[in-house]
Amino acid sequence: NIKQCLKLHVLTHKVAKDLYCDKCSYKTTNKMYLRKHLVRHTLSEVFKCVLCDFATGVKQRLERHLLIHDTSKLWQCEICNYKTNVEPYFNKHLLIHKSIFRCSHCHFKTHLEKYLRRHLLHGDHKVTKDFKCDECDYVTHHRGTFNYHLKIHNKSQQFKCEQCDYQTHNKKNLKNHAVRHTNSSVFKCDHCDFSTSWKKYLPQHLLRHK
Repeated sequence: NIKQCLKLHVLTHKVAKDLYCDKCSYKTTNKMYLRKHLVRHTLSEVFKCVLCDFATGVKQRLERHLLIHDTSKLWQCEICNYKTNVEPYFNKHLLIHKSIFRCSHCHFKTHLEKYLRRHLLHGDHKVTKDFKCDECDYVTHHRGTFNYHLKIHNKSQQFKCEQCDYQTHNKKNLKNHAVRHTNSSVFKCDHCDFSTSWKKYLPQHLLRHK
């Protein structure tokens, strides 16, 4: 038994076979160490993307990267102009939109307004009550839409066009409207050569001819 134990012990001192790197003088007795070392040489075997500056020493990473340039399947955000062909990127982007549209009649909520409209139209609690505006003929059976409409009549939030009678409670709508006046309408004086693209200036000018 003593001899057998001695033989087993001697085996622990047995010199392992040297493993050499075929690209430099590095050597080791451990296969795992050799593999890690070989990774350093991949810099001379870089896999480059032909569509951008991306480069990697791992072929699989290049293949994964190329999916970004594949436009055959495009994910487009319905809330903004963001689009990508990588689904995980798209899902991560959706987290940016934290606006939640809630149903005023139940606990339903969604990040997309169109889903709320669909819910209100096809939900089991479809509202039949009409909400009528006291200041105009507007009528709707959706409380949320009605409250939004009431803002139109809130004079403190009105944005008025300086060239015509148009007015809105939405500043962006006013900007879009103002584009129509840009070089599109010219108001001319019948008594002289005066002309202007601003409607309100013509009456002021006409006073000079009285």
